[in-house]
Amino acid sequence: MPKRKKARQKRKKGLDGFAKRRPSGRRNRGGAGQERRGNRSSDAQQSGEFSFAPSPSWLPGPPEPAKPKKGRPTVADNFLLGGRNDWLSFFEECWPGIGFGLLGIRKLGGGTIEDLRKVFEPIQGGNRHDLAHVFLGGSPQEVDSKTLRANRIRASKLRYEIQGMHHLRLDLVRSCAEAESALAQAGEQGQEIIQAEAIQRKERLRELDAKLAQAETESKELDRRVENEEAYWYCSELLDFLGKGRCAIKPLRLANALAGLPDMGWRESDDRCSKMARSSPFAQFPYGVFRVISRLWRRRPKGMQEAPTEFFRAQILRLPKKGTGIRDVFCQGWRDLRLAIEECWTARHGGEFMPYAITAAFLRNHLRQKTAAERMLDEHEMLSKRPAGP
Repeated sequence: MPKRKKARQKRKKGLDGFAKRRPSGRRNRGGAGQERRGNRSSDAQQSGEFSFAPSPSWLPGPPEPAKPKKGRPTVADNFLLGGRNDWLSFFEECWPGIGFGLLGIRKLGGGTIEDLRKVFEPIQGGNRHDLAHVFLGGSPQEVDSKTLRANRIRASKLRYEIQGMHHLRLDLVRSCAEAESALAQAGEQGQEIIQAEAIQRKERLRELDAKLAQAETESKELDRRVENEEAYWYCSELLDFLGKGRCAIKPLRLANALAGLPDMGWRESDDRCSKMARSSPFAQFPYGVFRVISRLWRRRPKGMQEAPTEFFRAQILRLPKKGTGIRDVFCQGWRDLRLAIEECWTARHGGEFMPYAITAAFLRNHLRQKTAAERMLDEHEMLSKRPAGP
């Protein structure tokens, strides 16, 4: 049977009455040519030659400028993390001296600014006095966040103005000296002109000195006011944090709450810092010692009539050898710990305060300068040389 010829379909007419044309391969060939031209232009750029060929349409254009955010600019995360690390180091180093006082304010359900300042008084003048000064410096003066922010900005601008005045004064002093030198060298014709200019320069220098003295006086008063207002702000925010029963009283949580102050409240600071990972998994040495002593004190047998030195010795020998190295510290400084336990037991401190007292006494014994006799006694009582009997 002969094959039927395929009927040729007629072109359909468009809405404008003209027949539609089939897409030809020329367009594809043109696209391939554009791609080849684009490749040639990129090759030319790589070879160091400049090409006038247009860039391909699929390349992204220049980035759009970021739109300014509404509202007051806040503290950047990196600055907030740095502040959190400073406060964390401060609380972990000073925890044996201030931890029990902060817990006491929590148990009382609140306190006054004077009560809080008394908690930080024992560490005044220590290694971390710079951070304790925000609670102890000046006389707390009641203020709201808006006024404190305005005074801090004004104080910062005033310091920059004073710095600019000092630079301008140096130029005026130099110009006055130059005028005096020119006056000594001038002849009769130009002496009057130079003398008048020298008088004007000296007058400008006197006016600047008066403005500089007034600005420095205002800056000192403003700095003193800001110091008092910041002391009130820090104390009131920390008291508010301690009054909230759902917030744990631990160094990390306290550091999260205080990191953003005084630029923000403790709630916003705690909310942002709690999402940031800790920079170092290891705690500072004083806080690491406190955690071990506190855990061993809670495990002690109840109703003991004598100092639990033998109980502590047995428990220390059972601590893991790998880790932060606290076990080695206690083994090598067992004599310091034994004397600290006996001293605090004789003083009859309360049960809750005893871990803080033992830690403070042990650090005082262990970190002080010792004589040769004391070093020999410490070496004699090292736990590594004694059997781990009860």
